[in-house]
Amino acid sequence: MNLFTASGIISRLSAFVFFTTVCALSEAQNDIYRFEKVVEVEEAIAGKRITELFFDSNGFLWIGTTTGLFKYNGYETVSYKKNSKTRSLPHNYILAIEELEPGKLLIGTYGGGLSILDVESETFETFIHNSKQGSISHNEVNDIHKTKNGTIWVATSGGLNKYNKSDSTFKKYQFRPHNTEAVNGDEIYKIFEDNEENFWLAVNGGLVKFNPDMGSFTTYRAAPKGSRRITEIIQDDSGVIWITYGQGLYRLQSDSFEKHLGEYEIYRMEKDSRGMLWMTSNRGLIEYDPVTDRKIAIYAEDENIRGVYLDRSDLLWFWSKGILNKMDLHDSNIFYYPVKSINAIYETEDKVWIGTNTGISYLDINSHSVQKVNFPEKPICTLFRRDQQIWSGCYRGLFVLDLEKETVKQYHVDPQNRSGSINDNAIQDVLMDGDGTIWVGTWNGGLNRYREDSDNFTSFNAANSDLNHNNLTQIFEYSKDLLWIATFGGGINIFDKNVNEFVGYHLSDTAVNTISSNYVIKIYEDSHSNIWIGTIEGLDKFNRETALFERFAIHTYVRDIIEDLHGNLWIVTNEDGIFKYNSKSDQFNRYDEFGGVDTKPMDACWRDKNGNLYFGGDEGLVIFNPDSVVYNDYVPPVIVSNFEIFHQKQKLAEFYNTTGSGSSISDKSIILPYDKNTFSFEFAALEFRSPQKIQYAYKLENFNDDWILTDAKHRVATYTNVDPGAYKLRIKTMNTSGVWNDNETTLAVIINPPFWKTGWFIVSMVASAIGLVLAVDRYRLKTLRMRKAELESEVAARTKMLDRQARQLKELDESKSRLFANISHEFRTPLTILMNLINKQITHKHQPPALKDSFTMMRNAKNLLLLINQLLDLSKLESGKLKLEASQGDLVNFTKKIVSQFEPLAYEKNILIEFNGSKLDFRVEEPPVILFFDKDKIYKTVSNLVSNAVKFTPDNERIIVEVAEEAMYAIIRVTNTGVGIPQDKLDQLFDRFYQSNTSDINLKNEGTGIGLALVKELMELHMGGVSVKSENSSVTFEVKLQMNSDYLSEEEIIDQDMGQLIEKQIFKWSDREYYEAKEYLNEAKNKDALEEIVQRGVKPYVLLVEDNYELLQTTKNILINEYHVLEAKTGTEGYEMATQLIPDVVISDVMMPGMNGYELCEKLKTNGRTRHIPIIILTAKVSVEDELKAFQVQADAYITKPFNERELRLRIKALINERENARIHGLRAKNQ
Repeated sequence: MNLFTASGIISRLSAFVFFTTVCALSEAQNDIYRFEKVVEVEEAIAGKRITELFFDSNGFLWIGTTTGLFKYNGYETVSYKKNSKTRSLPHNYILAIEELEPGKLLIGTYGGGLSILDVESETFETFIHNSKQGSISHNEVNDIHKTKNGTIWVATSGGLNKYNKSDSTFKKYQFRPHNTEAVNGDEIYKIFEDNEENFWLAVNGGLVKFNPDMGSFTTYRAAPKGSRRITEIIQDDSGVIWITYGQGLYRLQSDSFEKHLGEYEIYRMEKDSRGMLWMTSNRGLIEYDPVTDRKIAIYAEDENIRGVYLDRSDLLWFWSKGILNKMDLHDSNIFYYPVKSINAIYETEDKVWIGTNTGISYLDINSHSVQKVNFPEKPICTLFRRDQQIWSGCYRGLFVLDLEKETVKQYHVDPQNRSGSINDNAIQDVLMDGDGTIWVGTWNGGLNRYREDSDNFTSFNAANSDLNHNNLTQIFEYSKDLLWIATFGGGINIFDKNVNEFVGYHLSDTAVNTISSNYVIKIYEDSHSNIWIGTIEGLDKFNRETALFERFAIHTYVRDIIEDLHGNLWIVTNEDGIFKYNSKSDQFNRYDEFGGVDTKPMDACWRDKNGNLYFGGDEGLVIFNPDSVVYNDYVPPVIVSNFEIFHQKQKLAEFYNTTGSGSSISDKSIILPYDKNTFSFEFAALEFRSPQKIQYAYKLENFNDDWILTDAKHRVATYTNVDPGAYKLRIKTMNTSGVWNDNETTLAVIINPPFWKTGWFIVSMVASAIGLVLAVDRYRLKTLRMRKAELESEVAARTKMLDRQARQLKELDESKSRLFANISHEFRTPLTILMNLINKQITHKHQPPALKDSFTMMRNAKNLLLLINQLLDLSKLESGKLKLEASQGDLVNFTKKIVSQFEPLAYEKNILIEFNGSKLDFRVEEPPVILFFDKDKIYKTVSNLVSNAVKFTPDNERIIVEVAEEAMYAIIRVTNTGVGIPQDKLDQLFDRFYQSNTSDINLKNEGTGIGLALVKELMELHMGGVSVKSENSSVTFEVKLQMNSDYLSEEEIIDQDMGQLIEKQIFKWSDREYYEAKEYLNEAKNKDALEEIVQRGVKPYVLLVEDNYELLQTTKNILINEYHVLEAKTGTEGYEMATQLIPDVVISDVMMPGMNGYELCEKLKTNGRTRHIPIIILTAKVSVEDELKAFQVQADAYITKPFNERELRLRIKALINERENARIHGLRAKNQ
């Protein structure tokens, strides 16, 4: 029935029942202890039967089986079995194990006698029965016992033996009673030493007491008929002897036996530190209290438990066939209940209430049973008791359980949003303050106050109050008037109940001693009125006097805090387990598990009235009294379990320094040769409770100085290429409580140097050297005479060699003479032609010079200039002064222009020039090849190749030029037909000054050998290449240039404008020749503007500015017939005449006193009266920079000395024509 009241919605549920049992402690309780299978051992023994367990003094666990002996270090096993090698295990069936001394074990076998195992060398010394005096009495060794003084007693099937260590002999003790109903003393199965140092012997059919000092025997009655032999003897804390006869447990009373546990077939037995007897039986593992006769069946998963062994650390080991288990008896003081997903714990008089994700349960303290309340399957986040009511809640509202009426009342958000209802269903905390008022904290709705008289709620949230955050995690009563509200994001809000106002503590980035985080989970007040704050960043302590916060060493998510009766704080964290804080010593201890239960994560804790602590989380509920829990500060020692060199397993003992002493590895050192300097050490901490949680740190001193941290899965230290020297391996461990072991394991590692670096070798070498010096001195005196003859022979040989070198030098001089003769010839030829032609013109001064002669003069002059320039370029290359000046352009069009210059020469020899597969024609558009290249150097390269092709191609043949892009390169190929070059001469063509013999190519031998050498070096400067091939009667030269510009530096790239200026300068001679030819051939047909001016009777005015008188007069004589020539000897004089007379053209030199030609040009071009006058710069400066400078000052033409008379006339004429045409065009435009 649902009741709608002013307080909101209240749901009355059916009566609930408390007694649905989840688990209970009784005689059959099996949840106190937690077991763990030892998987590594189970895998190693592969289902074979375990017969014996033993821990040696170094901490290794030794496991005897029916198929061999095994050593276990907590991570892996090492097996020892019988094999064909000498000094191996004599028999695989192991019956007994005992330690003779550290590093040596006594192994009793079934039929193989007694063996002593040297653990380091892994060898066995075996004692077997024979007819000799002092041998062991039987080869079946059933038990071995070591007394407190170190005496070894051996029980065999042939009697009792005492081992004499000094001479390795055995003394036999045999007992044969006359009474056939008594025991037979030959077969002894067990030896037990009691508190009075008497031996109790389990023999065939009974029990014998033996006094080792007197050598006397006392017999007890034989076992009942049908009983098996005695398998175990033990003495309890009260001195009573207990034995197992197979069926049942027997207590020795005077001379008789009292039977207990007759329903069990008992095999083995151990006694723990509390006096409890632990027995294995056909019905599992049993814990038995000999005082109260109370038994507890602990483990019944495998009913046939065959053996049990208790080690020194109270770790109980028990086994069945092929399976080994371990159990920590320290956990007997820790109670565990498998109630999963616990969020809240609260105690009443006789119950502990538990809130989980599935509802509410409670633990009955008297019956040790956990029972679940018949409650809706709802998550419970908080529990609180008021009188006979349990208040609880989580994400589905607030529930009130009335224990007397057995009803449940529910408060949740009113869907109609009526006032007085609780404002959020996500309940996080419930508190009753000192005035009896109930306060409810919610996740999204802030704080709610419950008023019992009206059964409704008053809400305080961020919307209607100063509360800065609605996500509440806890409500804490700081004082009568103040509540501290923990929020998840808003820090701590302090609520004053008198005025209903909030103030807060927040994390500050600037202020010190503030709270560590605004995400607060827990507020707790200890017995000394200290306030502790748990946040997602750690633990804080609040100082009431200063109102400041002190941060503590825990920097992790704190979920809950509780104080024990001794004032210690127990802090529950999210991921790092549980910390115990002792405020007196200011020390933190960490616990990552209790009773085998992982403490990560735990969500809730409680302390009952008896001081017991309760911790609940995902894995269940753990209960213990902190006085009975021992903090694990034991850090196990570390052993080196494996040693490898170059990844090959080695026995570490084989490398020990024989001068070392002591049984511990830290007392020893190993010595390695220099060529075994890559090695690894595997190590293990002999801790068997939680070996996988052990942490390690290691370093090799003098090799690496920093500790290397690792975990249990990576327990190998590997070092490679270690230099000879002395090192120390250091290893330490951290246990599961976070404690590091100060007692490190160390091992000195010495790597010997090679013999040639040892002291004895160096000393012997010095001694040998001294002896050698003495011997040499004696020998020197003996050989002086012989040396004279040798010197004479050597002088003769060197004289012969000098003669040969002189001949070689002479040949080189002759080669040089031939070279310069050729060069002189090459220079003389064009000069001779020029002189003859000039002489011819002087002779025929009244006749116009022939057109052909003029072209010939010009070509030979250019050839002479080309030779000079090539020599200069080679000189620059050698000195490193020739640099790239690359700009982007079309290689196809540029090459086509170069090739066109050679058409007149080719025409004279009737040679056809083809370009990219067709006749050379500028009207044919070619696909461009765009890249960065130095136009000047490519011009020289292509000109050389085409010039050579024209020179060496016979008449009526072809020259083929190709330009294409192939892969990552631009290719230029020049092929000429009609003549070839021998293959053996091709590689020499690019050598400087190399010339082919006339017979090689059947052509006249001409050239200096400079051009192709220049081509090669220019291409190498361009990061390209040049090659040649000759097939039949053709020769092909190929030039390769990189398409990308990655090889160019920033300094080697020029802009596009400068590249165009360079190209203009390069091709001005080509343009000039073209127009010269056109002018010569069509002079009569073409009348330009200048002729029109002459016809009108007006001569143009030309102003010559030149400081050299002879050159001034020469130039004047050239122009006087066509122009009025004005003269000026300085730049200043020229400027004054130009501004006054306004000539039609100004021709100026550059280098003049005062104002130079550039300055004159700039001033005239910036003057309004003279800026229209064309200006020609006439200079001896030939560099690109000088020409660019002329164009920068707006010169109209740039002519270098020595100049061509015809060129000068044509330039003047073209400039005047251009100016006149512009004038006429302007007049026509004006008239229109």
